[in-house]
Amino acid sequence: FSSLARATESVIATRCDGDPTRLKHIDAKFTKAIVLPSTISIFDDKDGLLYVGHEPGGDAFVTGSYTLNS
Repeated sequence: FSSLARATESVIATRCDGDPTRLKHIDAKFTKAIVLPSTISIFDDKDGLLYVGHEPGGDAFVTGSYTLNS
């Protein structure tokens, strides 16, 4: 669940200017186990999609979406 918490923190930092009240909803699906030790990154876009993986377009360990308050 640490990957979901880190993804949430990333969205708040990059899309909400650090203001957690701007995050309306976040949804995630755990798609595959992260074998530790491992270096992963969190990727999100302005369309509200996010995923946790090694590289853009690669296998994802977590996929999801988010919405922001206006």
